[in-house]
Amino acid sequence: MKRIIFIIWGIILSLVVSSLVYYATDHIYIFEDFEFKTLDLRFKLRGKVHPIKKKEVIFGDIIIVDIDEKSLKRLGKFYGWPRSYHAKAINFISSGKPKAIGFDILFSERDKDIFQDIALCKATKSAGNVIHSIALSVSEDEVVDVVDSRRERLFDKFSYSLSKEKKNTLLKNNYASLPILSLMEVSSGLGYFNIMPNYDGITRDVCLVSTYKGKVYPCFALEIARVALGIKKKDVEVFSGEYVKFKDIKIPIDKEGRMLVNYTGPAYSFQYIPYYWVLEKRVPKEIFEDKIILFGTSAAGLMDLRSTPFSRSFPGVEIHANIIHNIKNSNYLAGVSKGFTFCIVLLLGAIVGLFSSFFGLISSVITVFFILIFYVITTLYYFEMLNIWLPSVQPLLVIIFSFLAVWIYRYRFEEREKRKIKNIFEKYVARQIVNEILSDPKKLKLGGEKKEITIMFSDIREFTSLSENLMPEEVVSILNRYFSSMAKIIFKNGGTLDKFIGDGIMAFFGSPVYTSDHAQKAVLTAIEMQKELSKLNKKWKEEGKPSLSIGIGINTGEAVVGNIGSDERMEYTAIGDNINLCARLQIFAEAEQIIISESTYSQAINIIEAEKLELIKVKGRKKLVQTYKIIKLKED
Repeated sequence: MKRIIFIIWGIILSLVVSSLVYYATDHIYIFEDFEFKTLDLRFKLRGKVHPIKKKEVIFGDIIIVDIDEKSLKRLGKFYGWPRSYHAKAINFISSGKPKAIGFDILFSERDKDIFQDIALCKATKSAGNVIHSIALSVSEDEVVDVVDSRRERLFDKFSYSLSKEKKNTLLKNNYASLPILSLMEVSSGLGYFNIMPNYDGITRDVCLVSTYKGKVYPCFALEIARVALGIKKKDVEVFSGEYVKFKDIKIPIDKEGRMLVNYTGPAYSFQYIPYYWVLEKRVPKEIFEDKIILFGTSAAGLMDLRSTPFSRSFPGVEIHANIIHNIKNSNYLAGVSKGFTFCIVLLLGAIVGLFSSFFGLISSVITVFFILIFYVITTLYYFEMLNIWLPSVQPLLVIIFSFLAVWIYRYRFEEREKRKIKNIFEKYVARQIVNEILSDPKKLKLGGEKKEITIMFSDIREFTSLSENLMPEEVVSILNRYFSSMAKIIFKNGGTLDKFIGDGIMAFFGSPVYTSDHAQKAVLTAIEMQKELSKLNKKWKEEGKPSLSIGIGINTGEAVVGNIGSDERMEYTAIGDNINLCARLQIFAEAEQIIISESTYSQAINIIEAEKLELIKVKGRKKLVQTYKIIKLKED
């Protein structure tokens, strides 16, 4: 029962520590940063996700028309390109019948040559599925607000419907930069291309939807996905903190409208085609059929390289491609709620608390190590196979701190128990026996147990008459010297000194640490005591003091051994009929005699020579008792 209570307290302590660790690390930058780093590591370990044909997850569905270094070298500086280049590219691609064409380029100002704008608008209108970019911002420093009244009225038609059932908690923008009016009028959709990284500069999630002047607008990738999937705006509804609904498709978002990006792999995991190849029609138009085409740049000079879990130079257009891929194939990366994380923390804490309380130190360390490894493997499995981002930092911290807390508690508890045991036994048994008990408390069973032991009683003969002729100080001095010498012999042979009874001694062998030769040790102790008393008598004779003689009785049998007494006073002792029998044997023993019972004789017969005595009648027993008188030890 005591063991069970200890384990329960260990689990409770572990749960308390788990809760403290969880709340102490929640919302602290360094721990959030570590958690993000574990997510980055999981992406790197997973690498590129291979296409799964049965689910029609094919990266070739998205093609990036790349304004790369080669295109810039061939066509000149990007900001000097005529917009007719884009018009030609759109016309060529649209002839291949793609599902959607998206421009990760903002045309917020009119071209000096009006015919360039006309060409771009005409190509956009002709294609019928071109999405252009806008820029939204909460800060005036990031983007200039270039929304006139006409464009603002037109901009409203590109907004999404927000569910009336949900409170609007989406990110609010104060400033906008929109395409030129003529381009807005012919675009199939508009989406903001702003990518807001986490505080460490790495993009792990994006705002799929956010608000501007009370209206909800999609990001660039979300709007392209809508057009590519053939979803009309009237079939789109935003549920803040839950999802964006495209008819039967539900795209998960948090309360700010963010979605985790489930990257398919490192940079250039999608199909890239140099911009000038398209412009010069070096590729067959058929490759664009039923594809989603994104215009973007990988050129370092155009400042659209982002930091992602894979690298610090990830083309921004490919982040949009990953988002579209996630939506199109419904392979979203799902995090878990704080409540679920707390449940994981408590479960791990309880498991660690259980094993740390139940096992020894080495076994606990090994078990906790395997729990830790198992959880790490579980997080990797859930990430790679189920696209679930299980938390790592808080659970791992809980495993470690719960283990340490339980073992600190165990150490303090066990030290307290050891001190308690030591205080109890150091007065009764030899120091080496105490150390043996402390090193392995399982050998001790406090509270009482029935076991076979050998009991020894000794008594000084005619001590009362001797003491009448001595001063009290002399009596105490003789007794102290006698008891000290006898106690050393008892401890030397592994005996337990139960008590001093007047001028008598009660000791037993075989408890608290059991030894199979307890009867032999008791006999050896009695013989040594007689020899030691002879030495003491010689010294006392020289000092002019009286000599002493003792009679000893020894019996072997079952007895109840343990802490016996009251709440105020307890002592470690043995009780039972065999104790009473041993006391009677001591009474029968004459001076310098050692009387043993038959049960003791049967276990010590190999080391002693003894004389069989007549059967004696012992009070409280119906049967006569066979006794023996020890003559001497057998010679080897």
